[in-house]
Amino acid sequence: MISGTQYERIARRLVDESRKGRITTCAFTAAVPTIAAQLKRDAGSGLLKLWGRSRNFDEFAQAIIVHPKILTVIGTLAQEKIRDGQSYHAGLIHTYGYLFSWLQTPFGYKRKRWLNHTIEDGLELPRRTLTAEPRQGTLLQNVTWCLGQIALQDCRQWKRASAENSDIAEVLRNYAFAALKSSRITEDVTVTDPGGKRRISLRTDMVELQASGRSSAPQSLVVYSAKDPRLGGVRLISTFTTEAAHIHELCQLHALGRQQPIRPRYNCYIEGFPNGTLLGHRRLTQN
Repeated sequence: MISGTQYERIARRLVDESRKGRITTCAFTAAVPTIAAQLKRDAGSGLLKLWGRSRNFDEFAQAIIVHPKILTVIGTLAQEKIRDGQSYHAGLIHTYGYLFSWLQTPFGYKRKRWLNHTIEDGLELPRRTLTAEPRQGTLLQNVTWCLGQIALQDCRQWKRASAENSDIAEVLRNYAFAALKSSRITEDVTVTDPGGKRRISLRTDMVELQASGRSSAPQSLVVYSAKDPRLGGVRLISTFTTEAAHIHELCQLHALGRQQPIRPRYNCYIEGFPNGTLLGHRRLTQN
């Protein structure tokens, strides 16, 4: 297993050695063969299509998250258009991309979620199921399958993609996702741009994790997704773990109801959404 500091050194070296050109797939593959192999296995997977768009800029650290050259070579190996104007493929940047981020945010390094075992332990999954170098499957496909079971059950494309012979760990196919205790915040808002008006739903699923000896505070898994007609339905954006205090803050009753200020979170990019907030309806449901 490659450590976080090793990923950072590799990323900096690849960027430096590329000078004014691109990072070649050969150079990337030589530096991180296990990641390159996973990306090649991900190419053509329907699970790639279940992700929305993400900004490559951290609003708290006020800096770029992953060097664009790293993201370009990741997209090339996955045979996926990774950049579209101001936004990137959320799945590729939030999984493999984050491994190569050297940005220190107020919440730590973003790569940490795929190098520790907080999610696996909290879901009582075998270790190296949802980490950078899984024993079975690929990081992106394992993560997508897990998040899809939580957040995309009402998405038609999820039903089609999940029926494919995807490259995922067998333990995830047999996992009892329906038994998880979760709640969802849904934020509905109307976006108006030159293309007209459309209804957007921003969804935050919060799953209770089992207590781990490494953490004294209760943890939850947050799965953020967006339903946008221009994307063809619900698409995943990001996932991370957080402490119960943050979940309590999200679920405060005074922030629920109509005429609430709403904006995309967690680097989510919604075409036509203005800077700042729009007023909309926020509701909380329990699973």
